Amino acid sequence: MTSCNFQHDGAPPHFTIDAKQFLKNKFDEKIVITRDFPKIWPARSPDFTPLDFYFWGTLKSRIYAKGPFNTLSALKIQIETEIESISQDEISNAIDIVLYRCQLVMELKGDVFEHFK
Repeated sequence: MTSCNFQHDGAPPHFTIDAKQFLKNKFDEKIVITRDFPKIWPARSPDFTPLDFYFWGTLKSRIYAKGPFNTLSALKIQIETEIESISQDEISNAIDIVLYRCQLVMELKGDVFEHFK
């Protein structure tokens, strides 16, 4: 039998006393993945969020390839330049991969799977 988990995204309002009490009342604590619960798992799983899965890693790689930067201003300019250089095709591909991973999760009913793409 496949287990199911309830994962928060790490937003601060999800850690209020009322929110945590609701989760404790609504779900078994063993299936809740958030701060102050037994199961620890990083928020915003990169399997599902295009920004975490694609954008930040791509941006970081491109900026480090151009650095080091002597001033904060130079770094900010390079970040803006690299963001602007990301094509619509790259963004569309990242979204397609996330949708594919979501489909896998549904097909496997939440089970763990290897990263295919």
